[in-house]
Amino acid sequence: VQEMLGDIERTGKTHAAAKAKVAAITELRKIHKAQLMKVLEANGVKSLAAQTREAYAHPTYQVVVDRLVVAIEEEMNAAVAHSIAEKTWESWRTRSADLRAASRG
Repeated sequence: VQEMLGDIERTGKTHAAAKAKVAAITELRKIHKAQLMKVLEANGVKSLAAQTREAYAHPTYQVVVDRLVVAIEEEMNAAVAHSIAEKTWESWRTRSADLRAASRG
């Protein structure tokens, strides 16, 4: 029982940390885009559409997007692990209740 509850707690914390990482990298992506657009504007790119296009095409922006993809995959894996831990607990509770009911008669 304690092991199952520990799994739920551990996977819940892992999932929460993974969700926080996704949120942080999502914000970092926005900040990075804004910084690239600022540099592009200083270098003479005045059109907002051109700044946006060039920022999205910049290699360092792609690195941030790649980090976000990895973080999302980690978050989804953590969510699945947490769900499995919860379902294992619920299954055990159901089996235990069934056994108690059967023993009573």
